[in-house]
This record gives sequence, structure tokens and C-alpha cells, in this order.
Amino acid sequence: MNSLNTSTIKELNDRSRDVFREIVEAYVADGEPVGSRTLS
Repeated sequence: MNSLNTSTIKELNDRSRDVFREIVEAYVADGEPVGSRTLS
């Protein structure tokens, strides 16, 4: 990960970081796009 992406992620608040983590983990696990219903 380059420094631009690292600094951008660090700027997220805790809730946003948790949502982002859930999206990435779901995408990596399934290889499919992640919709809002998946997160709720």
C-alpha cells in the first residue's frame, strides 16, 4: 500500500474504518461486489 492510501485510511473515523474493513473482507472472501444489504 502506498503512502497516499495509508494516510487516507488513517483519516477515516473508527466507524468508517470498520465499514471499510467489512467491505474489503467480504470482497476478498467472495470475490463479488459488496452491496449495502451485505453490510446490514
